[in-house]
Amino acid sequence: DVPTCSLTEPIGDIRRRTEGWDTCVVVDSKGIVVGLLRKKELDADPRATAEQVMRPGPKTFRPNVTLQELLKSMRDHEIQTNSLVTTAEGRLLGVISRADAEATLAHEQAAQTRTDS
Repeated sequence: DVPTCSLTEPIGDIRRRTEGWDTCVVVDSKGIVVGLLRKKELDADPRATAEQVMRPGPKTFRPNVTLQELLKSMRDHEIQTNSLVTTAEGRLLGVISRADAEATLAHEQAAQTRTDS
């Protein structure tokens, strides 16, 4: 589970709570993803709020997106690490790493090749 925080939470509190993580997803009072904090933002002034330093409107994917579509979009948008998976309403479901998506797709393609032979 990727850590989440509220818009009004101070960066210092978030940093302590998310130690060991390099990302925190900012959600509003309804649990809708509204922003993202990466290492740079987590290193900001500890008194600043998530809303003041977050990267607004992060790219998200729905669970019905195929791995091929996900990876194409990640490549097109130069996303090297993780992508957020949300409901149609924007509620966070989880995170998928580009490396995991590529490995899973390669495994599926290899399995399909074996069954086609």
